[in-house]
This record gives sequence, C-alpha cells and structure tokens, in this order.
Amino acid sequence: MSFTVNRQIEIGAGVILSPGAYFGTSQQLGFPRVDDMTWTKPEYTLELRELELRSLGNQYLRSAKYNVTKFVDFGDITVAT
Repeated sequence: MSFTVNRQIEIGAGVILSPGAYFGTSQQLGFPRVDDMTWTKPEYTLELRELELRSLGNQYLRSAKYNVTKFVDFGDITVAT
C-alpha cells in the first residue's frame, strides 16, 4: 500500500517526513457475528528502509515502522491502495 505525505510532518523523535510517496501497510481485524462481520477501524503503519532513514539523518537503524493512523485521520497522510 502507498501513502502520500501531504506536508512535512514529524512521525517520531527526529524523524521528519518530507511530502512525497512512502510504502506501508494497514491492519483491520474482523469479528464474525451471527449474520454479519464487524470490522475494527484500520490502523496504518509506515515502513522506512535503511536508505530512507539515512536520508532523514538516522544512520543507526536498518528499518523502522511507525504507526501513522493519527496522521491519516487528520489528513496529513493520504492512503492509496
């Protein structure tokens, strides 16, 4: 899944994303009911790889995942499937 960052945002301590496209995932749990299925609200995770982290100034991580659900809810990040 693809995320579009609409404006510069800080998603973690010292991790500031510039506007652009990033890779990530979503998770939504389903619970069966007698005649239907109930789904939880989706949660969105942005995944940064080593080269992306280095370009953001972090030289000590090879990869990192950030929960960006609140940024999606506020409209700072747009989700494209």
